Formats: sequence, structure tokens, C-alpha cells
Amino acid sequence: MVEGNPQTAGASGASVAAGTSGPVWLRPLIAISAVVVVLTVVSTAAVLVLGGPRQASYAPGSPEDAFQRFVAAAYAGDYQTADSYLSQRLIDQGTSTRLMVSHDYGVGGNRSWTIDSAQRRGDTATLYVKVETRYQSGLVSTTSSYTTDVQMAFERGGWRVDSSLYGI
Repeated sequence: MVEGNPQTAGASGASVAAGTSGPVWLRPLIAISAVVVVLTVVSTAAVLVLGGPRQASYAPGSPEDAFQRFVAAAYAGDYQTADSYLSQRLIDQGTSTRLMVSHDYGVGGNRSWTIDSAQRRGDTATLYVKVETRYQSGLVSTTSSYTTDVQMAFERGGWRVDSSLYGI
């Protein structure tokens, strides 16, 4: 039985409360760790159940809708469909979706495109698009983003991408 001082020095010199088996700071550290683990599990479950960010829905036949369909087809590897959303000017220059996708410049990340705003002027439109790329390496995740403008042209009865988007 320890008498007098309720604190005794442990083998490492850390202060140990009488009647306990470890340093005093260990319990709060375990509690904080448990809270972090619970929050991580809950947020991961929420993403899995609810899904990631949803794509915006645009009016059928709008420049935004055509661009969104172009990007979806390109990412699905359906180059024939994606090419149907290219302007005649790009087709005449020999541009193809396959060519655009092949110029990824080694980025290799998970890329998303978000239309921030659009301006229409008759048979042309400019979409202001935020491009975000997420990189994952082990436990480290980084994100880079930039905003670009995408020219659209109304021809052949619908909106067509009129910008070369190499590295799509």
C-alpha cells in the first residue's frame, strides 16, 4: 500500500496515479482516438450509402446538357457517342474524343467536371467549367483544380463541343 503522496513515479519517470496501471494522459488519448475512428466509419458509411456528389441536371437540348453527355460518353469509353457531340470545325481538324482522352499527360487522377456558369449568344455558348483532379497515393490524398471555358456551337440540330479538350 502506498501512503502519503498519491502520485508515484512509474518506470519511465511518468507520473502514475495511485491505483492505476498507466500514465494519466492515456485515457483521454484513447477517448480521442475512439472518436476519430467512429467519425471516420460514419462518414465512410454515409458516402457509400448516399453516394458521392450528384451531377447537376440540365434542360434537355441545352449546351450544359450536351457537354455533360459528351463528358459521360468520353469517360465511359463510348467514343462514337462522344464524337457525335463534337462541332464540325473540330471534326474537320481531325480532332476526336479518343485523341483528346489519349493526351492525359500522365495525370492519372480521378477527374470531375462541374459547370459553374454559362453564357449564350445566339448559336454559340461559353461554359465556365471547373475541372478537379483527385490524386490518391497510399494514405495521402491531394486535389488540384482549375477553371476553363468550353466553347459550344449550335449546329446539326443540337449543341456541340467546339473546344479541344486535350487531357479530358
